[in-house]
Amino acid sequence: MKNTTVRGRTIALTSTTVVGFALISGCASDNGAATPSTAASTSAQLSSDASPRDVAQYYVAAVNSHDTDALSSVVVASFKSQASTLPTNFFGSAKLGETVDDDSTGDGTAYQGQDTAMVPISFDDDGSQKTWGILLVKMDGHWAVFDQGNG
Repeated sequence: MKNTTVRGRTIALTSTTVVGFALISGCASDNGAATPSTAASTSAQLSSDASPRDVAQYYVAAVNSHDTDALSSVVVASFKSQASTLPTNFFGSAKLGETVDDDSTGDGTAYQGQDTAMVPISFDDDGSQKTWGILLVKMDGHWAVFDQGNG
C-alpha cells in the first residue's frame, strides 16, 4: 500500500486505487482514451491547474476505490451525496474520451452560463457497454464534477 497527496489530502493507494490513479497520470491508448491496462504503480498528484479530463480521471479513480474524501475534493457540494453512494469499482475499466469544452454543457443546470465542460466515459455495466458524460464546472479556478450520466 502506498500513500499519495492530492490537493492536500493523503490517500492510501490499494491495488484498485493504483489502477485508477494510472488514469490520472495520463496513461492512454492510441486513440487517447485512458485505459487501466496501462497502469503504472507510481502515485500521481492532481495539480491545482488540472484540466477537466484530469479531474474526471481522478473522479473515476475515487469512485472506483470508494474514497469519499477524494470524491469530496473534486465534486460540487450538491453532488457529494450522490457521488459517494456509487458502489466500489462502479466504472471498472473505464475509458475517457476527449474533453468537450463547451459552455452549453451547463445548459438547463444550475451552472448554465458558467465555464463548463463534459468528458465522455465508456464503461462496462454488468456486461453492457455504457457511454456517459462527466459534467464539470470551473469554480474558484478549479474544475469540479457537478453531474454524470447519459442524458
